[in-house]
Amino acid sequence: MQAKASSPALRSYPASMSRLLISVVMLAVVLAVCDGGDPGEQSDPLPAPTATSAANAPSSPAPVHSDEATEALNRGIRKLVRSSHVGFSHSITAQGTLIFTTEGVWVPQRRWVSTTTSDDPDSGESYVMHAVSVGRQTWMQMENWTGDDAGCWLATSGTQVPLGISGLTPGVPGYFSVLPYLRPRGFEPDDPSVVVAEVRLDYAAILFPVRVAQLIQDEVERPGQARVEVRVSVGRNGVEGYGITGANLVDAIAKATSEEASGLVQAVIGTTTFRVRFSSDAEDPGTISAPPEELRASASEGGCR
Repeated sequence: MQAKASSPALRSYPASMSRLLISVVMLAVVLAVCDGGDPGEQSDPLPAPTATSAANAPSSPAPVHSDEATEALNRGIRKLVRSSHVGFSHSITAQGTLIFTTEGVWVPQRRWVSTTTSDDPDSGESYVMHAVSVGRQTWMQMENWTGDDAGCWLATSGTQVPLGISGLTPGVPGYFSVLPYLRPRGFEPDDPSVVVAEVRLDYAAILFPVRVAQLIQDEVERPGQARVEVRVSVGRNGVEGYGITGANLVDAIAKATSEEASGLVQAVIGTTTFRVRFSSDAEDPGTISAPPEELRASASEGGCR
């Protein structure tokens, strides 16, 4: 993100928050592993992630009825994107402990709004980011900005995404864009509402903070040739969500490299779950517009006032 020479808050923000996202994931996973964590209630059709290595992980029952599953998924995608607006949420959990969440609403005319919440593991301070995207441009605003920066909106540039959140791509969130690239293998045995699919590891990266995606790329030379398992929930109103477990990620890395993932990857990612949920009955956001000119952060001066 472009730094502003005269604005300390905006100048120091991008690098520090990128570090925050990866440290949040790492710390929460380490704490969950050391303390046992609290798995909480799991209402999703995704199995709880474990620290079991890919080599020792028990095999899951094979998916069934692949043709029917393909039709169910395609039908679910069509229903979802035909809505006038769709709510979405993206969460990262470590053994049931929520450590990061983004919630928003997408309007198919290439517009969306979102709010991201995360906690600094060092200070305990909560960070809240608001973002809005119209067409090819996205703006972000931090609630804790002060002084001349308070209430300002900072534009991302090029292919950059706010806070390094890969799914917050301009116009259409990546959480939706990846759906056509899911390749169904069949239904979850005994549960026809869950489609077991695969997706290219580089496409799955929209679920990971940029720093986590880089960690995976350090392990896999050609992530476009690797596949990771995804479980997709399909309901009456279309696709309701999907998720990837850290165990499946570690397994995908092992298959792509013909060796176990590094200890760092297994510690940071192996016990983490990445989920996306959709809601067709989300509150109508009304007209989503770009921030007013007077609240857009200047590229040459501090703040927007």
